[in-house]
Amino acid sequence: MTIGSSRKSLLNSLLLLLPSTVVIILGKVLALTYQFMLKLKLCGSPGGPPITSPRIKLREGSHLAYKEHGLPREKSRSIVIFIHG
Repeated sequence: MTIGSSRKSLLNSLLLLLPSTVVIILGKVLALTYQFMLKLKLCGSPGGPPITSPRIKLREGSHLAYKEHGLPREKSRSIVIFIHG
């Protein structure tokens, strides 16, 4: 194999990747534009969806929503807390 043929194969490989790269970048730009145009509204804000779950206010000002499962507190013998992200 000569140096010229390896350069040609590298150039051909790059030319094959170019259209797919352009499609990926264009798709990402369109997706970001669509998300920006949606103007998502926060729960509890004017015109936004209502708050449907109980929540507590943390010291830094944010809220933590929770849901209770199982027996009532009076009947339970132990407390198990599941935290999810």
